[in-house]
Amino acid sequence: MKLSTPPRPTRKQKGEIAEMAFAAKAMSLGMTVSRPYSETCYDFVLESAGRLSRIQVKSGWSEIHHGGYPVKMSNYLRAYRPDEIDFIAVYIVPEDTWYVVPVSAVRGRMTNFYPNVPRSRGALERFREAWELLSAPTGTSPRAPHNKGLSSRATARRFPRAGVEGPGVSTSEQFARAKRARAAWSALGEFLFR
Repeated sequence: MKLSTPPRPTRKQKGEIAEMAFAAKAMSLGMTVSRPYSETCYDFVLESAGRLSRIQVKSGWSEIHHGGYPVKMSNYLRAYRPDEIDFIAVYIVPEDTWYVVPVSAVRGRMTNFYPNVPRSRGALERFREAWELLSAPTGTSPRAPHNKGLSSRATARRFPRAGVEGPGVSTSEQFARAKRARAAWSALGEFLFR
């Protein structure tokens, strides 16, 4: 019996895949992810270290010249404003790399990301794998580190329990959360990259 090739995902399906990947990644880092019921400018509300952030998820699927992945950093009509969302989480799918970009740092409606270019001077490269921005206290603006090209899988191996601990959470609950998050991330990875 010959297996048929699955159809290519539509634009809507690509967006939904990126949103699922974001939820799994954030949960694997011990963050709480919520989805709004109504139509909003953001896809998720994320809680980490007592801070709530409105997150819009975007994704890049096709590489262009010089190793860049173009990503539209706006909605259909205009750029996002800081009173609408707090961060844009960009998933470069073929490279399994995340960018956590404060909306105030976005300039223009399209941006290229260069996850495979060593020492890239791309405008938003400093936000590669900058998950710690989501748990920084309100009113602070830490400079996002450049993780020297580590993929999100490599970052997860390097910081496997980042954000899982917290006040009032028992050690057994921390291990249970980490185990559930790893299982969710693994299942999503198998689905996306089979």
